[in-house]
Amino acid sequence: MDALSVKLTSATRASSTTGEPVKVTYSSILALLWFQLANALDHLHSLDIVHCDVKPENALCNCTNFHLYLFDMGLAREGRRNLNGVLEVDCDGCTPAYAGPEVLRLFDEMREGLTQEERKTLQERHTIDVSSHDLWASALTIFQAVYVKRDAVWVRGDEGTSVLEKYWRAQTMKTSAAKELEAWDNAEVLAWLDTLYLKDTVKDKIVTAFTINSVNGAMLSKIKKKADLKQIKGMNLAARVEFWTNWRPYLALPISASLHAVMKKCLHEDRSQRYQCATDLMADIRPIIEEDGILLERLIPTTAKEPMNQNTQKIILVNIGNALSNHGYFKTAQGVYERVLSMEGDRATALKGWATTLSSELVWQMEEESNTLCESGMDYILNKVLGEVSTAEGRNSMNLAQSYNALWALCTGNGQHAEVVIKKPGFMEALPVVLDEATNELVILSCIGISGSVCVKSPERRGIMIRVGVPDRILNVLQNFGEHPHIQIQTSIVMMDIAQDDTYEKRLRDQGALQQLCENWRNFHMNNEIVCYTMPDKLYNFTFNCAEHLRSLGAEELTLRSMERFPNCVPLRKFGPDFLTSMTKKLGGGPLVGPGLGGAGKKNKSVLCAIS
Repeated sequence: MDALSVKLTSATRASSTTGEPVKVTYSSILALLWFQLANALDHLHSLDIVHCDVKPENALCNCTNFHLYLFDMGLAREGRRNLNGVLEVDCDGCTPAYAGPEVLRLFDEMREGLTQEERKTLQERHTIDVSSHDLWASALTIFQAVYVKRDAVWVRGDEGTSVLEKYWRAQTMKTSAAKELEAWDNAEVLAWLDTLYLKDTVKDKIVTAFTINSVNGAMLSKIKKKADLKQIKGMNLAARVEFWTNWRPYLALPISASLHAVMKKCLHEDRSQRYQCATDLMADIRPIIEEDGILLERLIPTTAKEPMNQNTQKIILVNIGNALSNHGYFKTAQGVYERVLSMEGDRATALKGWATTLSSELVWQMEEESNTLCESGMDYILNKVLGEVSTAEGRNSMNLAQSYNALWALCTGNGQHAEVVIKKPGFMEALPVVLDEATNELVILSCIGISGSVCVKSPERRGIMIRVGVPDRILNVLQNFGEHPHIQIQTSIVMMDIAQDDTYEKRLRDQGALQQLCENWRNFHMNNEIVCYTMPDKLYNFTFNCAEHLRSLGAEELTLRSMERFPNCVPLRKFGPDFLTSMTKKLGGGPLVGPGLGGAGKKNKSVLCAIS
C-alpha cells in the first residue's frame, strides 16, 4: 500500500466513448480499494472472525488492476454477536497506529500479571466491536495512501478523528483560496500561518523566521520534505518539526467530499455513530467508485483468484506460514514454507521460518499440543515460563522447552508479540540463568530461539538482550551444545543480529564465539547441508569488522568445501559467493574458485533435505 500514492498521481483510464485518456480521481481508486478491503472484512465477519490487525502492511495491492488482498491472520480472533447483532471480540493484540480509541483504552489498562479473571473483567469493561477495530483500521489504512507514509502525521489510531479533520481543513483551504498557493506573497503566508494550530512554544520562532526570510508561496511550495525547512534560517529543530506536522496535510493527495464523509463516519468519536458492519460501509463506498463517470466498478474482482506474479505469491505464502506459526501449527507452516522454497530456494524469510518449524518438530510430538498452548494467550505462557524457571528442575524440563518454543512461534514475524515478551518483568533476566544452568538440549535450543525471535531487527530489544547478558553465554552454548545442528543454526542467527552492534561484534570475536562457531562447523556439520548454507549467510555480517579474523579461522575454505559438497544447494549458491565476495572486497586475495562462482547453476529442491 505504501507505493500506491505513486501510482495514484498518474492514474488514468481510457474513456469508454472517445478512447482518449481520462483523469481518474484519487477518490475513485481509493474507494475501489476500500470496497475490496471492506468486502474481505465482511467475509471474515460473516464467519464471526475479527482480523484485529488491519493496516497497510497487511494489504497487498496489485497496482496494475488495483486488486487488493488482505492477509496476515496472526492476531485474528473468533468473535460473538451482541444483542444488536454487532460482532464483538476479546482481542489479544493490535497495531496501536491503526486501532480505534476503545481498543487502545483496553490495552492502556492491560498490564502484566493480571489473572485470567481480571483480564476477562477488563475485556467486559472495554467491549471491542468491529467498528472500533477492523472498520476503524480500514479507514486509516486507506487514508494513509493520501500521505504515502504516516510519519509526522499520527502515532496512535485514536488520533484518526483529529488527523482527518486537520487534513480536510487544509485541503478545503487549498481549494477555496482566491489564488494558488504558489502565488502568495509573504503577507499572505504569514496570515495563513496564523490559522495553524502551532504550539505556543515555537509559534513565535516560526513566524519570525518566515518574516526574516520573506517566505512566500513559491518558496513554500518547494518544501517537499522536512530537510527542506533548513533553508529557512532561524528555525530550530523543534520549530521545523512543529511546522512540518502542520504542513504535511497540504502536501497530501486530495479526496472528494463524499469519500471524506464516509471516512468521517468510520472514524467518528461516538461509536454509536459509526458503521456497525462492513456491509453498510460497502454500500456507502460503492457510489464513490463511479464518481468520475468511468466504469471502475468492473475492476472489482468477482472471484477470489486472479493471475499474479510469483513474488506476490511468495510474499503471501510467507505471511501465511508466519501466521500458522503464530498459532502453533508448525507442521502446517512447514509445508507452506516448503512451497515457497520450491519456487525460490534461497528466499531468506522462508528459510528462517522453515528452520524454526524443524526445531519445533523436536520439541513437540503433535502440533495440536503446540496450538493449544499458543492459543492460551501470551500472558498465560509468560507466567508459565516464570514459574518453570524459578526452580532448578523446571529449568531443565520439557515443559520449559515447550513454553519457550510456543513464545518463539508466537513471535515469528510478529513484532507486537515480541514487545509483549520483552516487557514481561523477569523474563529477559531469566534467559542467561537458563543458558548457564540447563543441560537439556531442547531447553537450550528453545531458549536461544526465543532470544533471537524476540530481539531480531529491533535495536531497543537487542540492547535489552545485550544488557541481561545473553551474548556473554554464547561461547559456552557453542562449546557445550555445538554438535546439535539446530543449536548451531539458531545461535548463529542470534550472533548475526548482535553483530549489528559494532562493539558486541568485536566482543563475540574476542571472546572466542566466532572461532567456536567455525570450529563446530568444521568438526560436526560439514555433512549437514542446512548448516553449511546457514553459516556463510550469518557470517556475512561479520565481514565488515572481523574479516581478518574470519580468514584466520578458515571461514572461506569452509565455505568453498561446503559449496563443493553441495553443488546443487540453491541457498548455498547464493550465500556462499556473497560471503566470499565480501571477504575478498574487504581483504583482497586471489580469484575465487568453486561451484557457483561466476556462473548460474541448476536450481533444485535439495534444500528441503531433512536435517540430521
